[in-house]
Amino acid sequence: MDAIQDQIEAIYREYGESVVAGDIDRWASLWVEDGVQMPPGFPMNVGLEAITRWLRAQDIVFLSFEIAPPTVEVFGDLALAHGTYRYLAELAGENSQISWDGKFLTVFRRQDDGAWKIYRDVFNSNVPTI
Repeated sequence: MDAIQDQIEAIYREYGESVVAGDIDRWASLWVEDGVQMPPGFPMNVGLEAITRWLRAQDIVFLSFEIAPPTVEVFGDLALAHGTYRYLAELAGENSQISWDGKFLTVFRRQDDGAWKIYRDVFNSNVPTI
């Protein structure tokens, strides 16, 4: 179990680093082709093409993106992770910064080569919107 926990934590580090670097292709490599993403305030993105199209359409520049070490449970070839995240960003072309923190629930699927990839991901903010 410790090895799987370490692998999933490494995926989350790569997730944050690739988002801050603006490297969407690197970020997309963490996902399976038939992934599903459920971002807050947007329709569900089904399939890697839709997920990456949505991220490319966001007019945001991430300055930092931190994901706390998650709690991970493994069920055969699926792993369930939940935890918290925090980021600092600004809207492209603006000087105002956005600080955001929230929580996530992610399902990972083990690949034929033993690697884990994001299969389903849902996240939302702890910042009230009302």
